Amino acid sequence: MLERQLLNNAEIEIKITYQHVKDDKIRSFVNMKLNICEALQQLKGMPIIRKLFLQLMSSSNLPCNCPIKGNILYSMKDFLLTEDTLPPYTPIINFNYSLAFYEDQQLIAKLLTQGSSVPKTAAVVRKISRKGN
Repeated sequence: MLERQLLNNAEIEIKITYQHVKDDKIRSFVNMKLNICEALQQLKGMPIIRKLFLQLMSSSNLPCNCPIKGNILYSMKDFLLTEDTLPPYTPIINFNYSLAFYEDQQLIAKLLTQGSSVPKTAAVVRKISRKGN
């Protein structure tokens, strides 16, 4: 739980690495550090980011504007990227995603996620369809 409101100078560092399933080499896809409030305003205007953002908002209570309020337990549940978000030519990969949050250059929180893209199968489609009902 975030105990207090984040300062306006709070930053987020985003790192995404991936590895093709047939290859041992880990590659960097994204490595950037941004002011959180500025990023929330600017990134919503980018088409693929906007799609991801809308999906994220539908499966979480994460803030979409500043200020980032404190005394709230932010959570995310059943967030799923589908073929509506990723292009059909997306390769089968393993990925790591990390978010690091800073205030006054001091690390205050870190979120690490790992996962994989998987080929579309009838079983996955049925599972997604049932969640929508």
